[in-house]
Amino acid sequence: MKIGDKVLFAQGNVNELKDALGIIISIRDNDYAIIECSSCGYYLKYKTPYQIDSVINVAKVRQDIIDYYTPLINEHKNKLKRVTTEEKMQERVKKYNDIKYRIIKNCERVAICEDDDEFENRLKEINKLKKEIHAINLDSGDIIRKENAKIKYDMRQVEQRMNSSLYKISDEEIEKTFSKI
Repeated sequence: MKIGDKVLFAQGNVNELKDALGIIISIRDNDYAIIECSSCGYYLKYKTPYQIDSVINVAKVRQDIIDYYTPLINEHKNKLKRVTTEEKMQERVKKYNDIKYRIIKNCERVAICEDDDEFENRLKEINKLKKEIHAINLDSGDIIRKENAKIKYDMRQVEQRMNSSLYKISDEEIEKTFSKI
């Protein structure tokens, strides 16, 4: 690399993705002084040879970005869950048995009730439980949908970061950025 070369460089991200554009203005002791050309202005950055790459290698850099983000996106996709029919049936049976047990306990208490108010309250409770047994709601679907929504949000964030990095070094951006200079 020499002074005046147009380069892609890492902006100091942990992942060291080369998604910024600049021009080398000086080289000293294996450090490159680069003018960053961004939509916000021009900034002086100092980078090592490892952190920069020629604009000619933009296709390789784009592939590096895709290779970095694809496993992250796939990891999020693998975390997505689905409720199986067996799981639904297990939850339905569990809730059914729980309500059935509560009905039996209330019936036992009705048999030994001495007070009319307590007797009526037990009958109301049994009637309420009877309605519940015919309209069992499954919680697992709601819980899994909430978890999946969080996972999908995180996955979209990763995809947006990848798309942003790719956009910054797209052919149009490279042409637009360096045509100003």
